[in-house]
Amino acid sequence: MNYILYCRKSSEAEDRQVLSLDSQETELKRLAAAEGYKIIEVYRESMSAKAPNRPLFDGMMNRIEKGEAQGVLCWKLDRLARNPVDGGKISWLLQRGVIQSIQTHDRVYRPSDNVLMMAVEFGMANQYVLDLTANVKRGNRAKLEKGGWPNMAPYGYWNDKNDKSVKIVSENAAVVRRAFELHATGLYDLRETADRLYEEGHRTPSGKRVAKSMVHKILRNSFYCGIMLKDGAYYAGKHEPIVSKDLFDKANDVLDGKNHSKVQKHFFPLRGFMTCDVCGCMLTATLQKGKYVYYYCTNGKKICDQRKKHLTAKDAEILIGSLFGQLRIDERILDIAFKAYEERFKYEEVSVEDRRQIVQNSISALEERQNRLVDSFVAGITPSGVYEQKMTTLRNERVALQTQLQQIGQGNDPSEITFEQIKNVFLTANSIANSFLDGSDEEKREYAQILLSNVSLRDQKIQKYQFKPVYQAIANIPKKDDFERVLPGRDSNPDRWIQSP
Repeated sequence: MNYILYCRKSSEAEDRQVLSLDSQETELKRLAAAEGYKIIEVYRESMSAKAPNRPLFDGMMNRIEKGEAQGVLCWKLDRLARNPVDGGKISWLLQRGVIQSIQTHDRVYRPSDNVLMMAVEFGMANQYVLDLTANVKRGNRAKLEKGGWPNMAPYGYWNDKNDKSVKIVSENAAVVRRAFELHATGLYDLRETADRLYEEGHRTPSGKRVAKSMVHKILRNSFYCGIMLKDGAYYAGKHEPIVSKDLFDKANDVLDGKNHSKVQKHFFPLRGFMTCDVCGCMLTATLQKGKYVYYYCTNGKKICDQRKKHLTAKDAEILIGSLFGQLRIDERILDIAFKAYEERFKYEEVSVEDRRQIVQNSISALEERQNRLVDSFVAGITPSGVYEQKMTTLRNERVALQTQLQQIGQGNDPSEITFEQIKNVFLTANSIANSFLDGSDEEKREYAQILLSNVSLRDQKIQKYQFKPVYQAIANIPKKDDFERVLPGRDSNPDRWIQSP
């Protein structure tokens, strides 16, 4: 009788306690020599048996059905199968006599034997897989509910096996953060975002450019803002977020088409920021003779004569640059003022307890809504489909609140404004004012996006303008004014860090 020796070891946890492939083969060859079995082939498979379609196992069964072998040598029956499909096939071939003998290390199975024992052993092997799967899922849920991540960390993080945590890889996190920042502006599609990352020197760990598909995957992954998605449920992660929830939402709004710039054949950096002071219509831009850019009123209301008064790109940039110049403050004075102001308030702690309490109250209110929804469902008032949809929404809201609660006091909460952050507002304004005219078209657009709200023009001259709230306050400050008026008081709302006189 010809035998095929079959050894199997899975890379999964279920088989870690089982003998290695080498040990199985050695022991079974020793058994075959003692019993005088003729081995025509040895199969060594490293694959789980919890599902059908194992290549080597299927190849062995095909050879047996062709009559090349009549017996199988294996360490235990669960090496052959842990699923009912493969187990049933083996039992059927054994009953028909196609397989005349299955020899394990401790017993022999033959066609004339009671089939009950084999059925029980295959059933136990299959049940082991089911129990293991349930235990793994339960363990993963428990870890997720505690803020841990049970899988491989996404790009930008690494799995620390020492404390089973997920930690940031700084150079990769910079790529992730920049991808969100670029796409949230609405100036770039996915491919343009990937191209801009490459131009700025960002690379994958292997030194390659970041692919468009990778950018899309990054932008869709809420893990980067501290919210973990697993099996359709959201969990608040205890890992350090790479981006804020606000930035994540902005980038995804652009990705979903809720907030994006119109796709343009030509790139005009200041289009969208200037309006006509006569009719209120937006100024658009055109390219003449392939190289000259002009801005002009769209005359959408058909009542304006400003359409004929074109403004060259250079003149428009000079006008905007002159506005940004109003935001320039001597950095030496700024540094002295901040040191003095910080000294004054160094004993005043910005309390986080109030913020924590507000969020905790929101969570409590959410729990009450969940309880009412459950009562309504149990009473038969709310249909099953509506219940599941609303409950999922409430769970997701709760995760977002729990994430916010966790980040308060850890430097990740946007409401925790520091002296350094406030100072950076001024430094940003200074930097842009100094470099706007020398920047690329993309940089000019980005600078305008940061500082400028709107500019109204008539006869190619600025009539009215408005910066973003924080920077408008800087523009309103007399440059020789006392800095007590620059920083009259800290506030958790960034739009009120600086108050105009």
